[in-house]
Amino acid sequence: LEEIEATVDVTRWRIDVPRLVLRDAAGEVAGAITLRASLPLGIRSALEGRWRLPDGHEYRFTGSTRGKLDRLGVALGLSEPARLSFVGNLLVGAGGTRAVGTLRAEEFDGSPWLPAGRLPPISGSIALDAGRNAIGLDGTVSSSIFGAGPLRLQGGGRIDGRVLEIAGLRAWLPRLASELIAWGEVELVDGAPRLALQGEWTALQWPLAESAVVESTSGSFLLEGGLPYRYRLQASARGPQLPSAVFDADGTIEQSAVVVDSISGKVLDGELRGSGRLDWSGEQRWNVAIDGRDLDLSKLRADLQGRVNIAGQAEGYGLSADGRWTARIDRLSGTLLGRPLTGRGSIAHRAGAYDLDRI
Repeated sequence: LEEIEATVDVTRWRIDVPRLVLRDAAGEVAGAITLRASLPLGIRSALEGRWRLPDGHEYRFTGSTRGKLDRLGVALGLSEPARLSFVGNLLVGAGGTRAVGTLRAEEFDGSPWLPAGRLPPISGSIALDAGRNAIGLDGTVSSSIFGAGPLRLQGGGRIDGRVLEIAGLRAWLPRLASELIAWGEVELVDGAPRLALQGEWTALQWPLAESAVVESTSGSFLLEGGLPYRYRLQASARGPQLPSAVFDADGTIEQSAVVVDSISGKVLDGELRGSGRLDWSGEQRWNVAIDGRDLDLSKLRADLQGRVNIAGQAEGYGLSADGRWTARIDRLSGTLLGRPLTGRGSIAHRAGAYDLDRI
């Protein structure tokens, strides 16, 4: 510290510091503190300031305490570089120190600790009960990505050094009756955490806030390693323009994209294999390559009697029903309405219109 200014008033039973200023090249903190001679020690304080930490960001904050050391009321607020707050109590007992209270966030997208825009902004409150070796939470958050209704969260686990052992984490959207349950370990290391998580879901759809392009009635997942994370999925899926399918998939999750190294499953009473990539930032560009065998077209339309084999590729932008995409058929064979079928060509979708080329 470069400079300390204080006014101090000492009596037999208390120490009052009605004016306290701490200055340094990194910032300034100002406020007042009162200590009372009691068992345990009584503390009342109100501070505010700005301080630049080694991460390079300047933090503007307020803080106040009221109570005794065994049960200290705490109110902390951060206004920059993000709007976060905590109001609750610090409890000290034979089992150690616990923080019990409510954490609130306003339009928080992880920035500046994550690149702005990578995650959708969220607002909400989460009740916390956190100690040295355990943590529990129960809360509600909202975001445009969830649509009109909030996301509910409940969970708990144990803390062992830099490892969080998640006994169970449940997230659900009451509006859609969607639910995801996860368990496993998260290890806090330099950079992105290392994961060893698994879980399952019911009644998921994408997008969450609009009419579903893809729905999954149920599925399970495994997520492991450091960034980029490896994943494995087993799921069922369907959509307004997609036939029902049961599939397995594996790949990686990168900072701004998900890569499908391989996917295989049952669709249209046949088999489908493929790979692809989806960028979830910017224009949400995606591409996919497929190889379908013995697909029953009557599962799409009852008047299309026949089975086909197809290989091709597709690419596009966005995941909404009116998104732009182009599909190229490299190989088509089989039978349709009792006649041999062969072909190739491409189909493009723009603004609800389809453009067929050399089909």
